Amino acid sequence: MRAHPEGAAVYHLRTSTFHDTPVDRAVVATMRLSQGSNAVAQQTLARIRQSWLDVLNEQIADPAVAEAVLLMGDGLYFAAASTGPYGRPPDNIDALVEVAQRLVDARF
Repeated sequence: MRAHPEGAAVYHLRTSTFHDTPVDRAVVATMRLSQGSNAVAQQTLARIRQSWLDVLNEQIADPAVAEAVLLMGDGLYFAAASTGPYGRPPDNIDALVEVAQRLVDARF
């Protein structure tokens, strides 16, 4: 994420997809365990998300925008994972990346 030429936000959104790989299946299984109050799964997911948020915060000045980008990625992954092994990125991923980039670039 840190080294991606377009920045961490773009990398995070473009990779928030489900391809039914072993890693994807492990993430979904961990999410299900977490929902069942498995403390280890909850801690694992919290560490993963925090590591992503840390990188986003390094490159995005506004912490709320960094969290919004993180949550956009969560939504993209959930939508793709919910469709099973045939999930794919939404047709409008470029538009979503542009929205995120506008948020990142905004000066409030």
